[in-house]
Amino acid sequence: MPSVTFDINSDDTLVAVYSKAGFKQVGEYKAQSGAFKGNTSYLMIRNILT
Repeated sequence: MPSVTFDINSDDTLVAVYSKAGFKQVGEYKAQSGAFKGNTSYLMIRNILT
């Protein structure tokens, strides 16, 4: 299995990471992805998942 990389410019990559991590609200994430990018919470989630 390839390692998961984070690319804040790729919604598909983040959705795959969310799915792999067991997040169920991927649709909600995609709806908020525009506001999510560049937010400090991205770094928080990245640190939690890695």
